[in-house]
Amino acid sequence: MKKPKILIIDDHDLPIIVQKKMWKSRFKLSPDSVKDAREAIGLIGKNKYNLIICDLNMPTYNGYDFIKFIREQGCKTPIIVVSAARSVVNVNKAISSGADEYIVKPIDENVYFTKVAKFIELKDIKSE
Repeated sequence: MKKPKILIIDDHDLPIIVQKKMWKSRFKLSPDSVKDAREAIGLIGKNKYNLIICDLNMPTYNGYDFIKFIREQGCKTPIIVVSAARSVVNVNKAISSGADEYIVKPIDENVYFTKVAKFIELKDIKSE
C-alpha cells in the first residue's frame, strides 16, 4: 500500500509538532502542515490527501468555515477536527459543517490513532 498523504492545519506550532512526531515515530510518515486555512485550500487543490486534520480556531477562516468551504468545493477527503473546544455544541457544529470525527486537545495518542484508523489502514503502513 502506498503511504497515505496527510495534511495538518493548526495556527499554533506545538500541536503540529506533537502530531508530526506521533506520525513519524509510529509510521515514519511526515504529514504536510500549514498554519492557515488559505494555505491549506491551496495545498488541497494541488495534492490528493487521504486525511485532513484541522483545528477550529484559526486565522482567516475558522475551522467550521474552512470545512464547509472545502466540502462545497467537492472535497470528500475525511476530516478530523483536533480542538481544545470541548463542548457538545462545538462537536456537533464541526460534524454538521462536514467534519468526520472530533478529537479533544490535549491529544491522547491512542484515541487519536483509533479515530484515524477509521479512515486509513494503519496496519498496512506499519508493515511496510
